[in-house]
Amino acid sequence: MARLHDSRHGSDADGIDDDDMPLTHEQAVVEADAELRRMTYHPVRKAVGIVVAMGVAIGASLGVGYMFGGDPGGIVTAITGVVCPQDAKYALDGDAPFVNTSDTSEHPAKGARLSEKDAGQYYLEAVKPSIQPLRDAMNTLYGGDLKATRAAAGKAATVLRATAKALRSRTWPDEVANAAAVVANEYDAKARQASYVADSVTPSASDELISLDAYGVSEADVYLRGKLGLPAAEAPSAPLEITGIEDRGIQQGADAGGSTVDTGKRIIAVAVRSHVPGTLSGLNLTFDLKKGKTTLGRISGIMDDIALAKGQSIVVPVPVDIGGDDGGIAGATMSWDSWSLTDWRGESHIAAASDDFAEYAPDKVMGTFTLR
Repeated sequence: MARLHDSRHGSDADGIDDDDMPLTHEQAVVEADAELRRMTYHPVRKAVGIVVAMGVAIGASLGVGYMFGGDPGGIVTAITGVVCPQDAKYALDGDAPFVNTSDTSEHPAKGARLSEKDAGQYYLEAVKPSIQPLRDAMNTLYGGDLKATRAAAGKAATVLRATAKALRSRTWPDEVANAAAVVANEYDAKARQASYVADSVTPSASDELISLDAYGVSEADVYLRGKLGLPAAEAPSAPLEITGIEDRGIQQGADAGGSTVDTGKRIIAVAVRSHVPGTLSGLNLTFDLKKGKTTLGRISGIMDDIALAKGQSIVVPVPVDIGGDDGGIAGATMSWDSWSLTDWRGESHIAAASDDFAEYAPDKVMGTFTLR
């Protein structure tokens, strides 16, 4: 999967102090204008001044783009010979690996043929060793500890490769042969992602493990389990465990800036416990509000400037801005939509729950909660 480029550029990621940053475009325009004004009294100096001022504006604009958006076209590098710090980091990490999981031709069936009776048990034994190490690696990356993340990802990569190898070392019953091959490809893809993270030099690279569909289940896995009569698949659980939910009704209090009193909002208090190694400095939790299969809208709760360690709990107030006072949301339920966790360095790690996350990663607390 190709990694996003421009969105990861910024002073926070570079560790560059604002005082050392080049002029912004606006500042460059102001200084260029001032230079032009100073040069208007002398024709020769005026001409020189125009060139100088234009150089200041262009140079500053290139500098801003260079530090924040990379070096498109290699302009700055060509002029100065200096490589953009962010581009240098990407050159070290390289692009994230991509595997076409649907192409099973590269690994034809081989090994002893499994009977339908034995295939189910063999499958469970092959995939079980990978489940917890992968979840541990996913939880670890949210903490922003590169060394710990690399170690956890390396362990996950080893067992994921072993699972893919085990699945490919048998000839499966015809009815599930293609599904087993696709699942093996998916474990191989995860192994390559984990190896990429284990070898990375930038913490942001670790988010590859929580990219699209990370918190979901494989269709091939669901199909295979159904055909073999196995227990249902389980999606990786969220890094925060919900320990309690309370509908507190209409609440009044300070607004987001803490300076005034708002007009009152329906507040859902959500207590969560962290399973992330290390300390989180911020949370942004988003939930779907549903009635049956109909999504009424999304609600979010944000906590900034916190210090939430693994095993500790915090109550997140989640305002409800939909439904009004007409009882339109009475009896509605909640389910995970997404979450953004900020590590101790101030970098946010964002992940989304799959559409069927509530089915394959059921939450005991949220599953029994309804709004009054």
